Amino acid sequence: MALCLVGGCFSESFGGGAQSGGTAGTGGTAGETAGCVPGAETCPCLEGGRCDAGLVCASQLCVDLGGASDPTADPDDSGEGGGTAKTTDDGGETSTSAGTGDTGSIGQPGSCEGHCGESVPDFSAMCFCDPVCATSGDCCGDYVEMCGGGCAFNEDCGDLEVCSVGSSTCVEVFTATYDIVVDQWQDNTPTCWDGVGDCFADVYYEIYYGGDPVFTSSTVEDVVITSWTDPWTATLDPQTVLSLAFWDDDSLGDESLGTQCFPQEDQSCGAVPASVLHAGTMLWDPGGESFAVQVRFLAR
Repeated sequence: MALCLVGGCFSESFGGGAQSGGTAGTGGTAGETAGCVPGAETCPCLEGGRCDAGLVCASQLCVDLGGASDPTADPDDSGEGGGTAKTTDDGGETSTSAGTGDTGSIGQPGSCEGHCGESVPDFSAMCFCDPVCATSGDCCGDYVEMCGGGCAFNEDCGDLEVCSVGSSTCVEVFTATYDIVVDQWQDNTPTCWDGVGDCFADVYYEIYYGGDPVFTSSTVEDVVITSWTDPWTATLDPQTVLSLAFWDDDSLGDESLGTQCFPQEDQSCGAVPASVLHAGTMLWDPGGESFAVQVRFLAR
């Protein structure tokens, strides 16, 4: 049945209760109906997944999800800056046009403009603008520029600074507090330590700071390569020696798998260098019949 009123005609199919034109066809868009204004409720989304204020683009249609808003639309959209402007002419006809200027836009896809501190500022780009993105490596490209001179990586800071993941600010290397963890241990020449089945190393490590044991990791059984996630947390002194001792856990007496430290010019063990803290990691891998060890320093 077709019903014509002033301003247009509408048709309805009673067979299935669906609006005519509800499926995609030649020259049309899925969900598009006669007189449907892009960006309006139940109409196709605008370019870039935008919708009118209060609506969210879902499955290419603008819908009301009960107060949720499109992350790329301005809640005070006045028809400028990437929104849509609805105007009525002297004849009562309604038209829609793309806005101009920047006042209606709170950030382009992949941008942190107007989104600093948010976890998901832009669903289309899937990049982030909160401090956690610095460690997960998925910050938006302009995170440092848009979020008030902060940092995402140690490389964004000076040579004697590190990027704090908690504040997204650069901190002097020996002022920062670090999570310190071994994220790789590998036996380059696997050895049967126990002489029976399941005989590879049951490895754990200890951290010594200033000669005193300050941390003992969990034990990982029967491995030739492994990593740990539980850190030792500390602020490091530029004069205090830090070393790591690795052990094979054995009921008859633990066996040493070697010790790693930060050698000074005279090859004696020293404090963690500022350059290592700035790099955020240190790898020991002399090759041959030895063990490879990598330790990570994450500024909190």
